[in-house]
Amino acid sequence: IDPHSCVVVEEPPSCAVENPFGGKFRDYMKLAEGFGAYPYDSLEGGNPTVGYGHKLTDAEVASGVFSGGLSMDAAEALLIKDIEVRIPDAIQVFNNAEGGGAYDSAPLWGKRMLVDKVFHVGKGGLAQFVKMMKAIADEDKEAAVTEMLTFYTKQSGVRVALSGRRTKFVDMVLDDCPQS
Repeated sequence: IDPHSCVVVEEPPSCAVENPFGGKFRDYMKLAEGFGAYPYDSLEGGNPTVGYGHKLTDAEVASGVFSGGLSMDAAEALLIKDIEVRIPDAIQVFNNAEGGGAYDSAPLWGKRMLVDKVFHVGKGGLAQFVKMMKAIADEDKEAAVTEMLTFYTKQSGVRVALSGRRTKFVDMVLDDCPQS
């Protein structure tokens, strides 16, 4: 991706079947991640992050492709690509946990929750949220939200409530498509 020349195309509302991860979902991701025009140290360590939560690959770090910064439009195009890459990861982890085909029958709010979680904690991290995935499979929104709003801290070994980011998900995305 050329960090300066990406163009963002308008999409239908996020409830549209064609793009359930656009619209309000993407707006939530942008708000939750915040914008960084230049690479910055990631809270979790490892390679730097740029744009709206894009974790640089080793090749991107080595090439310095983002060292000159990137525009908000380029960052949004990169976010769209990053979300698209995470969908198969969410499908794989959820189907492994709940049985083949489980993702296809999951409610839209659950699919969004899975993609959001895998975006932030990766496939291995999502796999640890067994109760959340079971609640999604059971279409138990309240239980799924309770599990989503927790985070396992390595330092204390205790699950603690998350504030801010996950409550933004609930406020902006969860009830966006009440028919699902």
